[in-house]
This record gives sequence, C-alpha cells and structure tokens, in this order.
Amino acid sequence: MKNFKVILILATVITCFALFAFTPVPNNFIDIYKSADYTISSRRESSNSAWIKWVYLTKKLKDKKGRFITVGGKQNLQLWDCDCSSKNYNIKNWIEYGRNGKAILSSQIPIYNQPVIPESVG
Repeated sequence: MKNFKVILILATVITCFALFAFTPVPNNFIDIYKSADYTISSRRESSNSAWIKWVYLTKKLKDKKGRFITVGGKQNLQLWDCDCSSKNYNIKNWIEYGRNGKAILSSQIPIYNQPVIPESVG
C-alpha cells in the first residue's frame, strides 16, 4: 500500500510539473512510469488536464494447486485536472477495463482538491 502511495504521488508530481511541457502526438500516450507490474502513461488533454492510464501487465502464476493462472491485464483510465499553483489535482472521470477490454467500472463523480504531498519522491 505504501508503494502504491509513492507511485501515485510520483505520477501526480510528474503530471503537474512536467507533463504539460510536452506536446505529444494526438491520441498517443507518453509513458511516465514503468515497473514489473504496471505502466503509467499520460496524454495531454488541455493546458492543465490530462488522461492518465494505468496498465496492469499480464502475468502467469501458479495457484495453490500448482496450476498456472493468468493475472493482471486490467487498465484504468482517469481524467486529471491539475492546478500547479495550489499544488492540487482533481480526478474528473475514470473507467476501468478488464483483461478482455470490456468496461467493468466507471465513475463521473469527481474527486476534488487532492493535494500533492510536499517533499514527496518525484
């Protein structure tokens, strides 16, 4: 859980302070973080908002009975609006896709004024 918070903080800081300096090709996402478990990428929507995509990589693992199972493969897409002067971000919209590409969860209920944690890694 602590690792997830660090990654979320890292993604927030990068989004607010570095993402908007890039001019990506339309509809293409730029990778901003990669690990063995997931990749975080972003696509600029406007001067202060961006789509953030979390892609959880597919892995084959053994279950308790010794059979191989496939885990991961989900994607989460979030629309973030950043206010760099007050160091806050808002999540306006999000949708989660399963391994097969079908939407499994979504919300248009915004999450407002999430602070960027001072002196956080990133």
